[in-house]
Amino acid sequence: MKHASLLLALAWALVLLPLSCAGLSAKRPAFRNTKWIHQEETFVADAGTMTETTCLEFGPGKEVLIRESWVLPAHPAMYMNADGTMDVIPESSSEHVSKGRWKYSFGKLTITLEDGTRMVFRHKGEALIIQGSDGSPVEYKKQ
Repeated sequence: MKHASLLLALAWALVLLPLSCAGLSAKRPAFRNTKWIHQEETFVADAGTMTETTCLEFGPGKEVLIRESWVLPAHPAMYMNADGTMDVIPESSSEHVSKGRWKYSFGKLTITLEDGTRMVFRHKGEALIIQGSDGSPVEYKKQ
C-alpha cells in the first residue's frame, strides 16, 4: 500500500512539474506606466512623407490613453506665382487623444474606450499586435 501511494505521488509530480514550469515561462507582461508605439510613414505625392504615430500610454491602475497623431512636412505649393516663385505650404499636424481602460487575460489585451469602442491586441514577445483595417497585422513596440 505504501509503495502504491509513493508511485501515485511520483506520477502526479511528473504531470504537475511541466505544467508549473510552463506557467512560469508564460510570464504576464507589465503594462502599468509603459508606452507602446506604432509608427507608419506614407508617401504623399507633391508633399513628402507623412508620419502617423499611435501611442498606447498605460497609466496607474487600469487607465490607458491612446494618442493618434500625424505630421506632414512643409512642402512647395503645386502652383507657381506670376513672378516665378513658389510658395511653401507650412508643416501641418494633428493629434487626437482617447481615454479608456484595459484588461489582460490569456495573452490578449482588451482596451475599452470611453465611447465603447473595443480593441483587442495579442501579446507576442515584446510586441502588441492588432489586426489593421486592411486585415494585416499592426505591431506596437514597447518604448
